[in-house]
Amino acid sequence: MLRRATASLLMPALLAAALAGCFSDKNGEITDPSPDFVSCDTSAPAPPTDARLIRIRNFAFGPAQLSVPAGTTVYWINCDTDAHTTTSDTNVWGSSLLTQNAVFSRRFDNAGSFPYHCEPHDFMTASITVQ
Repeated sequence: MLRRATASLLMPALLAAALAGCFSDKNGEITDPSPDFVSCDTSAPAPPTDARLIRIRNFAFGPAQLSVPAGTTVYWINCDTDAHTTTSDTNVWGSSLLTQNAVFSRRFDNAGSFPYHCEPHDFMTASITVQ
């Protein structure tokens, strides 16, 4: 009887931990859900001033060079059928494999240059400059 009671108390905690893992990557950035402007559809609403969108399409990050003010959240959406990542060249962040229409986001609070790439396709490179 005690085992059953203990198991029933642990199940909600285990379920919550599993669900939290579905919505964040190894560095704690939110990967889903995403705002309405995060879409592969180019006619989607424009991002607010404190956010930017990078579309992964045709094995490229677009835009490949992005300048943003500090405090901006950058969203990546994979518009390809092949899975991609967004991975910092200096280990600042790293998404899991993003399947088609999957989203990854990261807030950039510190000024600097942040080059990144796709793990499975290292020819895919880009950079974010935070001012």
